[in-house]
Amino acid sequence: MMKKDLIVADVVFVPPEMGGRSQPPQSLGSQHYRPHLHPEALSPDGWHPEAVTGDSTYLGVCFVDGPEEVEHSELYRVELQLLYGVDYSPLVKGCTFTIREGARAVGFGVVTEGLESPAILRS
Repeated sequence: MMKKDLIVADVVFVPPEMGGRSQPPQSLGSQHYRPHLHPEALSPDGWHPEAVTGDSTYLGVCFVDGPEEVEHSELYRVELQLLYGVDYSPLVKGCTFTIREGARAVGFGVVTEGLESPAILRS
């Protein structure tokens, strides 16, 4: 396992009327929430709810540090563990992404502390 297998991000979970969950995930530090991140360019308001198509990249993560209680449309700083032996190189500082549960976009975010080198491959 590489020394740097965690990233820090600011995330927002969107409400149901924007395609999000009826309740955002709770206890983000409990290591039970394991969605995928989909690196992508976001609209100016930070939201890009279109369904994933084509050769899209899904990067599995586990939320390992974050608030106990989460509300829709609020900004939270979280720590994410990179789970699999795939190329996580897009997750550099400043990378924007949607949080996906299957093809459903339930939130979005930006990496605030990312991988140090775009050439890093998780093993």
